[in-house]
Amino acid sequence: MRALAIGIAVALCLAGCGKHPTGRYTAVPIPGAWSGFGDHFNAKGVRFAQISEGGRTRWYFVHLDGSREPIANLPDSAIVADINDHNMLTGSVPVGDCSGDNCARHAFIWKNGTLQDLGTFGGTSSSGHAINNQGDVAGSFERASNPPLRCTSGDPEHHAFLYSGGKFIELTGPAGYCGLASNLNDAGDVMVHFDREGPGGKWQVVREVYGQGNVKFRVDGKDIFFDHIGASGDAVGFSNKPDGYAAALFHDGKPELLDQTDNWRSEANWTNDAGVAVGSANIGPAHEGTAHAVLFQDNKVIDLNTLIDWSADDRAKHLLVTNAHSVSNQGDILCRVVDSSGNKVGLYVLRPENGN
Repeated sequence: MRALAIGIAVALCLAGCGKHPTGRYTAVPIPGAWSGFGDHFNAKGVRFAQISEGGRTRWYFVHLDGSREPIANLPDSAIVADINDHNMLTGSVPVGDCSGDNCARHAFIWKNGTLQDLGTFGGTSSSGHAINNQGDVAGSFERASNPPLRCTSGDPEHHAFLYSGGKFIELTGPAGYCGLASNLNDAGDVMVHFDREGPGGKWQVVREVYGQGNVKFRVDGKDIFFDHIGASGDAVGFSNKPDGYAAALFHDGKPELLDQTDNWRSEANWTNDAGVAVGSANIGPAHEGTAHAVLFQDNKVIDLNTLIDWSADDRAKHLLVTNAHSVSNQGDILCRVVDSSGNKVGLYVLRPENGN
């Protein structure tokens, strides 16, 4: 099996992967809620967050130390989906009359205080879902077909796109499927999800990775899910098993399980450029156990709760880190935290104590 966890994961193990390891991460509370699957700290230690303050909800850049500043010239009504290492943003903004339920939205690129409207690519609405360090955007747009396509869950008819070098590329999948491009890397590999409502209302899904003008691999999506694509073009997510599902790496479309334990459910949410993967796992046998934030390493599932130095937070004994959403190339892990009753506490970033 391909070794995923190198870099900081190796450093963690060299520090000692004992039964009760401690003091490896410092947990720092971060303002703002989780914004979606593009939510992470970039190489500059910056993420985006929508924060309500003084009766107004607006978008901010949030730093690893918890400081923040408003994002200039970005409407409060924007939906921000992703940030790259140059603090460029993508998402969607409402356009025109938004008094009704069918408010049109346009994909955008935000850079240094300037908002670039990408239009709708011949459709009625569009949205950017991911942006890489070249400023390429992956996303989806709405456009009616004749005959109309039947997307799952009654969603409007949507199609996948890549915006690269000032040019729009529609990413087409199997005939009759709706499409959404959800993630991409700096090499231009794009993760695309295709779906449709099949006979008898059955959900049919195809997932593919597209790169350099070609489909690199395509898989039946009914038993697998891609969450994030790494620098190598490998995707991480989960693969169904007879009872539950297990975190997996997908190399050339073939799943390699990152979790080979008896955990009921586990999922890899993110992999950084070094191949370090994080996510969540229901620790325990089938249909038991609470979701814990985890690090996947050498066929092992390491509970991040056992690696945290909570000495700076007097609530530590009442807190549980339940999901690791992302890990930066510097090893900072963005996590969701709840209290002992399962009530949401907020977001924390786990910072390696080795000086990164």
